[in-house]
Amino acid sequence: MAYLEEERKGWWERLKESRAIVAVNEECGSIYCLFFFTILFLLTSCFGLELICYTVCWLFAVYLLLFSRELYPLMGIIPLLYYTPSVVNNPGRNPESVFFPENGLIYIIILMATFVVLFIARTITDVRSGAVKLTFPKLTVGFVLLGAAYLLGGIGYEEYDLRSPAFGALEILSISLCYFLFALLMDWKNVPKDYFAWMLFCGGVLISAEVLWIFADGRGVLDGEMIKAEIFTGWGISNNIGAAIAMMMPGCGYLAAEKRQGWLFLLAETVMFGAVVLTLSRTATAVGLAVLLFSAAASIVKAKGREKIGLSVVTGVLCAGGITLAALYPEQVFSIFRDLLHFEEAGAGRLEIYRDGWQLFLEHPLFGTGFYSCSAYKWGTADSFIPGRWHNTIIQILASCGTVGIIAYLVHRAQTLWLLFRRLNFEKLTIALSVAALLLTSLLDCHFFNIGPGLLYSVLLCFAEKRFNGEKKYDHDP
Repeated sequence: MAYLEEERKGWWERLKESRAIVAVNEECGSIYCLFFFTILFLLTSCFGLELICYTVCWLFAVYLLLFSRELYPLMGIIPLLYYTPSVVNNPGRNPESVFFPENGLIYIIILMATFVVLFIARTITDVRSGAVKLTFPKLTVGFVLLGAAYLLGGIGYEEYDLRSPAFGALEILSISLCYFLFALLMDWKNVPKDYFAWMLFCGGVLISAEVLWIFADGRGVLDGEMIKAEIFTGWGISNNIGAAIAMMMPGCGYLAAEKRQGWLFLLAETVMFGAVVLTLSRTATAVGLAVLLFSAAASIVKAKGREKIGLSVVTGVLCAGGITLAALYPEQVFSIFRDLLHFEEAGAGRLEIYRDGWQLFLEHPLFGTGFYSCSAYKWGTADSFIPGRWHNTIIQILASCGTVGIIAYLVHRAQTLWLLFRRLNFEKLTIALSVAALLLTSLLDCHFFNIGPGLLYSVLLCFAEKRFNGEKKYDHDP
C-alpha cells in the first residue's frame, strides 16, 4: 500500500521529500541560517554588496518556495533586508547609488516582482492542496481603514500633491503586507517558538555592528568630538539607527529568560544599548534604557533556578556600573533627560513644526493635506519621492489624513492593544515591548512612517496573532 502511494506521487514531490532536500530545509529553518544572513547583511552594509546580497536572498526565497514546506525563514530575513544599504549606495547622498533606475533599481524590482509571483503561485498550490487554510486576520478592519485614510489623505487640499496616494500606499504596505501575507498564507504549526526573538537578536547585532563600523571607518568623530550629523548609514541617520536598535533589544530579554547562560544575552542587550548611546539620539537612548531595564526585570521574573540567580547578579552589576557612570559623568548622562524635559529649547524646532502641522489640520480637518505638506526635514534631494514628515505620529496623521486618519489609526491601535494584551504571555509581552519602543520613539520622530520599522512591526504583529494567541499548541511548544 505504501509502495502504491509512493508511486502516485509525482517526481517533484519525491524530490522534495528526498533526504538531501529535507536536510537542507532543516538548515534553512535554523538560527544558523539567520546568523549567515546577518553576516551577509553586515558585509553588504560595510562594502556596498547590495546587488550580490539581494540576488542571494532571492535565490534563497525561490528555493524555499519551490522545495520547502516551511516559509517562516522568510520572516526572519525580510525585515532585516531594510538595514543592508551601504553608505556608498545611500540614495539620498549618492546619485550613482544602485537604488536609481539606471544603476540597479530595475534589477531589484525584477527580483521583487518574481518573488511575489512565485509566492502567489505557491499560495494557490497550498490552498488547493489543503496545506493552508485561509482565515480572517484579526487586525484586518484597522488596517483597511488606515490604508483607506492614507490613500484619501489630502483630498480637497488646494496644494494637493498627486504623489500622495502612492506614498500612502507605500506606507500602508510597509506595516501590513507581511502581516497579511504570512497570517493568511503560511502554515504556522512548525514555526519555532523563539524564532521571533532570534530575529530581533540578529537585527540588534547587525545594526549595532553597523554603528561600530561607522566609527571604525573614520566617520562620526571630528577633532576628537562625536558629530551627530556624521553618524549615518546607507538607510538612515543617527535617530533612525538608535530607534531601530531599541526595537530589536527586547529579543535579548526573551532569550535571557528562556536559554541557558541567559545572562550572556543580557550582556548583549547592554552592548546594544551602548550602540544606541553612540548614535547620540536622545529619544532612542531614553527609550532604550527603559527597554533594557524592563527586559532585565522581566527576564529575572520569568527565569527559573540558577538562571534567575545569574540574571539577578548580572543585572545588579550592570545597575551598579550605570550608577557609577552617572556619578562620574553626571553632565553627559543627565543632559539626555534634561533635553527631553526642556524640549522646546533642545527639540530642533519640533514644537514650531508641530504647531504648523496642527494648524494645517485645523484648516483641513476632514482629510488633511496629504503627505507632501511638511516643508521641514526634507529627505535627500528636494524633489525626492520620500517627503518631509512631521516627526510625531499623531501630528503626522492629523496633518496628512485629518479626522478620518486619526479615527482609523485609533481603531488600528485599539485592535493591536487587544491582540497583544488579550491572553498575555511572555512572548506577547516581548513583542509589545518592541512595538512600544517604535511608538515611543515615534513621538519625536517619523519612525512609524519609515519602511524598515514598518516591516518589523508587521512581522511582529503576525507572530503575536498566529503563533502566540494562546488558542493552540504547536509542535515546537514545550
